[in-house]
Amino acid sequence: MIRALLNWRYQPIRHRVDKQVAQGDFQAALASAALIPENKKTANDWANLGFINLQLDDLALAERALNKATQLDPHNPDIKVNGARLLQLKGDQQGALDALRQAAREHPTHAPSLWGYATAATEMGMPSEAVSVLMQGLEPLADHWQIWNNLGTAWLAMGEAARAVSAFESGLELEPHNLVMRGNHAMASQYLAQVPRVLSKPYQPDKTGTPPARHRPQKIAFVSPDIRPHPAGYMLQAVVPELVKLGVEVELYWDGQQANPLLENLSTLAKVLPTAGMNDQQVGALLEDRRVDTLVELNGHSAGGRTGLFEHRYCE
Repeated sequence: MIRALLNWRYQPIRHRVDKQVAQGDFQAALASAALIPENKKTANDWANLGFINLQLDDLALAERALNKATQLDPHNPDIKVNGARLLQLKGDQQGALDALRQAAREHPTHAPSLWGYATAATEMGMPSEAVSVLMQGLEPLADHWQIWNNLGTAWLAMGEAARAVSAFESGLELEPHNLVMRGNHAMASQYLAQVPRVLSKPYQPDKTGTPPARHRPQKIAFVSPDIRPHPAGYMLQAVVPELVKLGVEVELYWDGQQANPLLENLSTLAKVLPTAGMNDQQVGALLEDRRVDTLVELNGHSAGGRTGLFEHRYCE
């Protein structure tokens, strides 16, 4: 009884940590979590600490906290999902997929396990596996927009644009202002359905006559960290082959870190230039040096965007 009362005194701190995590203030949450002594921490306290350190990219502390949480509550699916995220950040994609697959089997109605498993499977080039698990969990979890978003993404990876659009629309009925799904829906409906048909049409000169002869092929560059199993990557998967058919040289300025099958497949059609760690001026100089005619920036004002490249005219 006394021990329970002593532990209860830390409840206001726990509420503060939860609030700070929800607000995305992870440094403050880390400081608050430190106010609970280690011998008073519950499994949930350790799990929160693990999640916070994951957000702060401190993998060593995240691993220690998640191990403590697992020891106290070995069957908690949320802890397993965060453990899988840790494996992904450490570069063990297969280990993460196996952990998420096991979590989804043990907890088939735990939404984060299912959509985490589906995301990992899609990113590792197994979208049909993702579709299968999501369809199995769809009925009890149909009120989670993330399930629909992951289902749409997996359908896109399989080239099923119509099904992807339908899935995104179902998710948007739940979260009509969700920017992630709105962007995914736009890419699925516009790029995968319309752009390849437009690009396949023969060139028709305008009334001023044919353009002057070029001494080299048109060169188009796409820049993004998301040249991977992601709506931006799927759009490139559809568009790049059509551009190549038209004799266009395509270059991919890749800001990502982890190689993936989608990127490898595109590299057979387009030159891939890794640009992670380069600032906009360095990327701009590379564009000038390589005489790029047209630059397409795929992330805009979202994470990883390089809108700064348009402050100067780097392309011809």
